[in-house]
Amino acid sequence: MKNIEKFIFRLFVTSSAGLLIYVLTILDIISTSYGFLMLNILVFVYILVEVNILKRSESYMWFFNPVIIASIISFGIYYLLSNLIFIFSNETMSMIRVTPEITLEMVKFMFLVLLALCAMWFGYSSNCYSILFCLPVFSKLKNNNDNCIFYPRKNVLMILLLISLISKLIQIRLGIFGYLSTINPDNASRYYEYTQLIYYSSQFGAIALLMVSLMYFSEDKSRYANISLWFYFILSEEVFLGFISGFKSAMFVPFLLVIICQYIKTNNIQRKWLLYTLFSVMVAFSIIPSYRDALQKSQQNGDSALDTTTSVLSSQDNGDNLQDVPIIIAVLSRLNLSYLGSQGIKYYDENSYYAGDPNFLNKILLSPVSAWVPRFLWNSKSISNDGVWYTKYVLRNFNSLSSTAMSLIVNLYMAAGFIAVIVGYFFLGVMQRFILILTNPHNSLSGAFVYIAMLSTMSINAEMLMDSVMINFFRLFPLLIVLQKILFKSELR
Repeated sequence: MKNIEKFIFRLFVTSSAGLLIYVLTILDIISTSYGFLMLNILVFVYILVEVNILKRSESYMWFFNPVIIASIISFGIYYLLSNLIFIFSNETMSMIRVTPEITLEMVKFMFLVLLALCAMWFGYSSNCYSILFCLPVFSKLKNNNDNCIFYPRKNVLMILLLISLISKLIQIRLGIFGYLSTINPDNASRYYEYTQLIYYSSQFGAIALLMVSLMYFSEDKSRYANISLWFYFILSEEVFLGFISGFKSAMFVPFLLVIICQYIKTNNIQRKWLLYTLFSVMVAFSIIPSYRDALQKSQQNGDSALDTTTSVLSSQDNGDNLQDVPIIIAVLSRLNLSYLGSQGIKYYDENSYYAGDPNFLNKILLSPVSAWVPRFLWNSKSISNDGVWYTKYVLRNFNSLSSTAMSLIVNLYMAAGFIAVIVGYFFLGVMQRFILILTNPHNSLSGAFVYIAMLSTMSINAEMLMDSVMINFFRLFPLLIVLQKILFKSELR
């Protein structure tokens, strides 16, 4: 009880200090730059304090805890570390298309970040998760993950990989694979009824990589013949097709997946995988911009994505997209959400709406239904193009077809203001604790499979939208539970 009281006290002091800084900034008692800096420091200190306290109480594989991962990656990197770009010169800032001025909306954004962080930790620390275990299906799953030993069915790997490759080739053929769907919005709309099925099928490659990584790093990997060959083949395939997709994250996420699997199986991370990940990030930010430019030109000329890949890899032309900016600044500017998010806050506060603006609150509330009702039964079901809308109407770039990440926090704020941010992140905290206890990933191989597959939804979600998060909880999570029965065989301990 004393621990809860101490937590509530820390929560109250932190949120009150943040509110005071925000109010003083509004009243122009302190400058926006100073208010922005103070809120950044406050968020950093709160993360440091809570992570260290939880680390002491749950020392084994503490870094694998979903609330810690969310605090370090979603908050620490996207909302804190990336703000270092604002210390660079005005000339550098103009090259990455970011204003060097710290606005009041950016201060408000950081205050929302602080509230979201506090709400997430509050949800994780509460006992609300226990309500879900009153349902027999979840209590039975928990007992299975606690009391059974699971072994992957190796013969399923080839099937998963084959389905994934076929799906991705179909997407390339239809012109809707990765960045091609942004270049060819008409194709994406024309095949929209099939894209969800094809997309989920293409993700079987990531599932195969997850399975083979868990097998590769397991203590009894000798029971799986040629597992090393399978591991490196699937990893190479995912990285290469990630490059073909034209998305930077698709090149280094496979390495992150490998790191997570190694940590959960060995409680250790080899330095080489960290170096591979860092190298893949640098390559992604160096090559992907020029690849996207070449991809746009190739579509006009009728060339294929594979032809474009060959020409880019053999060319010394890096394009004109941030070519004179150091990679570290390019990475930070890509991750930073403070400036882009502040534009959404300004748009919402000024009520400068256009006809056809998305109703974010309605989409969030209907997400449990839209997760399962197909489009042919629901003709008015919304199409998820909110990132393109944000680029056009919030950033006022009406001629662009690019999709901009508004951030999960701004998405919630544009749905129902401060209340939505607090409730949304409280819900995330509850689900983090629930899925961690349900899957028991430290001791259950099949539980680790479900847990890792849900990790981006639970913790690495800074660029996601809340309706997508909800759909993953209501559709992806049940499908993963069914899939684990197919992919793994179990024995009693």
